[in-house]
Amino acid sequence: MKRWFIVYGMVGLGCFGAGRGGPVDSGRVTTDFAPVVGEFASDVQSVERAYDVPWSDAALAREEALFGEWRARLERFDFEALDQGGRIDWLLLSAHLGSEQDRLMLERSRLAEVAEVLPFRAALHQLETGRWRHDAIDPRAAAGVLDEATRSIREVRRRLDKARDPKDEKNLAEPLVVTPVVAARAASMVEALRGSLKEWF
Repeated sequence: MKRWFIVYGMVGLGCFGAGRGGPVDSGRVTTDFAPVVGEFASDVQSVERAYDVPWSDAALAREEALFGEWRARLERFDFEALDQGGRIDWLLLSAHLGSEQDRLMLERSRLAEVAEVLPFRAALHQLETGRWRHDAIDPRAAAGVLDEATRSIREVRRRLDKARDPKDEKNLAEPLVVTPVVAARAASMVEALRGSLKEWF
């Protein structure tokens, strides 16, 4: 689900107040906190549109930067100067930022868990991010990345096969043992990558 839509929904349902005076941002008094929340939602929407590549390192880095910037901006508000409604709004947005930052930490952790199973993920994501940004792509270099990804996939399969059958003397690969949870997560990421690569043709 698009996260900017969640924030807009909170505004629409009245979770963030409107028309209350008090927020102070960098010394400037505002009369309405809801536009601040709307601006945050717009920023999130812009990032999601610019980095619409699932499990992309570039997307995660940009989201981390965005939420860090907004955390710093929130801290500049004079919380004690807010009325009750304004304080509730501030706390809700602060909690939302915390939740998103926790989500990004979790996603980083999950990427680390599947790194050995998907050694080709980062290179393919870099290609897809470049295509999404309409960067000039060197066909020969792109083909090289895809060829290397194919070799990596074959090697991962050999390692997984060795883990399933350690007595296979013909398979000299190092066994790669993964938990069912990590295997399912890796499969989900592969499906997302496959969907992105289909856009190339």
